[in-house]
Amino acid sequence: MVKKYLIVLLAAALALTACGGAASPAATPTPSEPWATHTEDALGIRVSYPEAWAVKSEDGGLYFSDNEANFGSPVVPDGAGVVIATFPTADFKNITDPVELLNVYHENFQALGGVLEPDGEVETLTIHDNPAAFARYTGSMFDQPGAFTLTAIVHNDMAAAVFTMDTTAGGIHSERLRRIAESVEFLK
Repeated sequence: MVKKYLIVLLAAALALTACGGAASPAATPTPSEPWATHTEDALGIRVSYPEAWAVKSEDGGLYFSDNEANFGSPVVPDGAGVVIATFPTADFKNITDPVELLNVYHENFQALGGVLEPDGEVETLTIHDNPAAFARYTGSMFDQPGAFTLTAIVHNDMAAAVFTMDTTAGGIHSERLRRIAESVEFLK
C-alpha cells in the first residue's frame, strides 16, 4: 500500500512537472491577494489557495498550480505547483510520526531518480491541531530543477502528504506554497 500512495504523489508531481506556464504577476502573497477554499470530499480535506490558481482533482490526488496550462504541457520553465494525497496511516507502514513520513517520502523520491538535497532542518509544527512536519529541498525531480517542499500532516488514523515545487528564479512562490500546505484541514 505504501507504493500505491507514493505512486499517486509521484504521478501527480510528474503531471505538474510536465507542464509549462508563466509565473503569476505578484511575486509574493499580499494581504489583498484573494484566496479561495477548495473542499475535496474524496480526500477528506479542505485547502486554501490563491484564487487565481488552477485546481484539479484526479487519480487520487489534488493539484494546484499558478497557471492552468501547467496541467499537461511539456515543461515547466517558470511556475509553481502543489500535489496533495491522503492515506490511512495503516496503509503506510503504520507511521504516525510526521517526521518519519517525510523521511520515507524523501527516500522514495531519491530512489526514483530525484536529487533533492535538504535545505535546512525539518520543522515540526501543528496544522489545524494536527502534528505535522515541513522540510525544504533544492535539486531536481523528474529532471526539473527547482525548490521543493514536503509537508506531512497526521490526523487520527489518516495522513496527508503535500509536495510543492517552485521552478521560478528565486522561488518567488515559496510563501504561497507554504501557506497552501499549512492550510490543509481534515474534514473529520
